[in-house]
Amino acid sequence: MRIRFIRYVFLIILIVAHYNSFSQEDPHWESIFGEGESCPYLVPDRDLGTVWQEISYDDSNWEIGEPGFGFGDDDDVTILPVGTQSVYIRIAFDVQDISDITDLYFDVDYDAGFVAYINGTEVARENVQDPISW
Repeated sequence: MRIRFIRYVFLIILIVAHYNSFSQEDPHWESIFGEGESCPYLVPDRDLGTVWQEISYDDSNWEIGEPGFGFGDDDDVTILPVGTQSVYIRIAFDVQDISDITDLYFDVDYDAGFVAYINGTEVARENVQDPISW
């Protein structure tokens, strides 16, 4: 039995940077991936295992699209084939100095469920049980 893994995903990732200051300044917010940007995605025809989650994975043969990914509900930017059960999405971002980050906020708009990873480590999950099916 296959789990409906991701049908529609829109990602907004925000970083709150703290510049080691003891002043009463407001926190500094940055979006590390925003509206109008594109990223690699793959509608899988087989299980890729976990290798695709690693930084060094070569996704150069994947399609390129703009989030939100989906079909059939008239709010999608990148249209996937009707009946798509899952989509793998890779969003690359660089953090120059990790010590500047005090909080990382991850916001996902999804229809069915999702699992999110950063550098191969699961950081968020909603409506998906183990074992994960592609």
